[in-house]
Amino acid sequence: MLPVVIVGLTAAAVLVLCLLLPGGKLKAEAADRVSLAGLCALQPEDFAHAPGGGALAGVTVSFRKAPDMDKHGTQRVRLLLTDSEGRKGRVTAKLRLLRLRELDFELGEAPSVLTPQDLLLDSANNLAVSFAELPPALAALGEYPVTLKVDQQGFPLTLRVVDTIPPTAKAVSREGQPGQVWGPEDFVQNVADRSEVTLRFAEKPDFFLRGTQNITVIITDEGGNITEVKAALKITGDAVTPIIVGAQDIEVERYGTIAYRAGVTAYDPRGSEIELVVDSSGVDTDFPGEYSVLYSAADAAGQTVEQRVKVTVLPVGKDKVDALADPILAQIIDDGMTDTQKAKAIHAWVNANIAYTNDGEKEDILDGAYNGLKLRQGDCYTYYALAKYMLERVGIESLDIERIPGTDMAHYWLLVNLGEGWRHYDATRVKAAEYRPNNGFMMTESQAQAFCSATHQPDFYTYDPTLLPEGVVIVE
Repeated sequence: MLPVVIVGLTAAAVLVLCLLLPGGKLKAEAADRVSLAGLCALQPEDFAHAPGGGALAGVTVSFRKAPDMDKHGTQRVRLLLTDSEGRKGRVTAKLRLLRLRELDFELGEAPSVLTPQDLLLDSANNLAVSFAELPPALAALGEYPVTLKVDQQGFPLTLRVVDTIPPTAKAVSREGQPGQVWGPEDFVQNVADRSEVTLRFAEKPDFFLRGTQNITVIITDEGGNITEVKAALKITGDAVTPIIVGAQDIEVERYGTIAYRAGVTAYDPRGSEIELVVDSSGVDTDFPGEYSVLYSAADAAGQTVEQRVKVTVLPVGKDKVDALADPILAQIIDDGMTDTQKAKAIHAWVNANIAYTNDGEKEDILDGAYNGLKLRQGDCYTYYALAKYMLERVGIESLDIERIPGTDMAHYWLLVNLGEGWRHYDATRVKAAEYRPNNGFMMTESQAQAFCSATHQPDFYTYDPTLLPEGVVIVE
């Protein structure tokens, strides 16, 4: 067909004329497509484009017969072209529909590196199928969203890692004296499963009942699969002294509470419950460490029993500190800030919101930070620990520095490098703050020592430079 130039026609009209074949028929090129069976949502215009590429302007594309979007395999898609003047044309394209595999993976059987082909029953060109983002590692039970791109269309999918295989175990029968306590784990061995399991008695045994009892241990894995193991417990002989059942070592996070009597009971030789006495006076959950608790009981005949357990008070967990610090950081920090602005905002908040007292937690950074966030007071260690924790939370490195031991009082602060060398970073409240440049934010060495001179505190920022990491020099 010879080029046609008509003055005054719109670009769309020219395009339509260029699509005409001799005889007034419309012409377009077929666009073969690939999609997913059952999820395909392609429209008629997705299967045709103008000669040489591009959209069809001024032309309506419709299905002569709609393809079956649920049928996998390759099928022809017959299209009808119609313009505003009633001219028509026909195009035939191809549609290949791929089948998805089952999107549930058994725990331990998922591919270590997931590929798009792992989700398809049909082979596909790597150029036509890909992930929109890096696929997750399917290492634990749960649901994992992914977006599978097929022929540039995105299909949100949910993969699941499941555990459908029940645990296995071998039964173990036991024999003991009245009052001897057994746990469900004592009646099974060789417990195997791909996920974590819990054990419990179907019905708690009577540890004072002489004779043989049938024991059922129920083993449940994380997938909810259950296995029941049958065993036997034979109790013979007589108990001669009281016993304490259920007392065991305890771990608690700092500032936590302990239910010392939960699950602990004292019995006389006949199996009757007697008064349990708990002496926990030596435990202080405000301070991490190991403590001792004494359980004791006496029966009507005056026979006594004692059992001592260890209580370990652990430092505060990071999750607790995060829960207090993150809402504050969200208020004072935003993504558009530079590191200098972030460090300044943290310094200002810590200095303004923590009241100075002469005592504070000095066990570790997390405890010091938690103490400051929880009580909103503390000494220089509290300011130092909280500032350091918040800086690390926003990705800013800091170094610890401490006043030389033997001076009048201990003092802790930080060194921070924000791109202009290491400087003193001290958020502690001081009475003579007006003599401290930027109230202790990013002071040079000469500024720190000038503060010492102005306030007649020559030891305030006295430190041992040989203790600094190699290569760290404070800006003079």
